[in-house]
Amino acid sequence: MIILPAQLDGLRTLKDKSIKLTFETQELTPTQMGDIHSLTGSFCYVAIKQETFQNHETKMMEEMQSDYEVKGISTSKRLKNVLYRLWEQDPEGFTTSVQHYEHHMERIIKHFKSKLK
Repeated sequence: MIILPAQLDGLRTLKDKSIKLTFETQELTPTQMGDIHSLTGSFCYVAIKQETFQNHETKMMEEMQSDYEVKGISTSKRLKNVLYRLWEQDPEGFTTSVQHYEHHMERIIKHFKSKLK
């Protein structure tokens, strides 16, 4: 578990109704940076509180377990994430990831529709 003092710098609502939060921290140690970097792309829980966490709260957070690891991410969400990463690496002329996603999903749909009798 990583607990860092940070300032909430901003938030942005996304098209899929999720929220992107941006935090600023003071300078981090190389170990802290490595720990955070290793979590990139991972499902995590985030706790936000204006005061320092008390020992019982920290212990409660450490004991929390998610059924996310058991259920995993849905295959449709995995595909959407892969298509987004593909768009980041090569936008293929699309100006938005949504256009890229819809184009490739349409290609996938047509491919499987063509197999129907």
